[in-house]
Amino acid sequence: MAAVAAYLGNAGLAGDVSKPPVDVQATSVQVPTGLKKPRFRSVPAWQVTQSFDVQTTKIDTLVRAGRVGRPAPCCRGWTSPSARSSTLSTKLKTAKFAALRLATADAEERASTIAQGLGGNLGAVRNVSLGVYQITPRSSTDVSNEGINDTSSRAKDVTAVVSVTFAVKR
Repeated sequence: MAAVAAYLGNAGLAGDVSKPPVDVQATSVQVPTGLKKPRFRSVPAWQVTQSFDVQTTKIDTLVRAGRVGRPAPCCRGWTSPSARSSTLSTKLKTAKFAALRLATADAEERASTIAQGLGGNLGAVRNVSLGVYQITPRSSTDVSNEGINDTSSRAKDVTAVVSVTFAVKR
């Protein structure tokens, strides 16, 4: 634990690291007996796991530190699972409002095109409703009725769904 903490600290992430409680699981190991039968016997053991959580805005530093997708150099010789990462936006509110403005402008432009095709013009707004946001990996075509809040990718697209009903003047 000390080697991992020092490694992350030297990488510039010291203030961004926390350690959740140690996880301890009962298990057993097979030990050779040296006999022909039984060749092995089961011995109670414990598996102790210590995770490190890194919450940072320094994503490039984190990637360079090697904690995303591969074990850090300080962990050679240790069994280390691949690091799991979640990327959340700290500017999600701003992105949602920008998507909402674009979706509203798009709804008006589409409605205007339809009204002109019918030989009319847009009238007053009759009804507006906001659907769910789709926060997906960049260029994804995924859509969900419940909305999506992707945390798997660094680059994201935010899509707002807006329904606007306009009166049509003929």
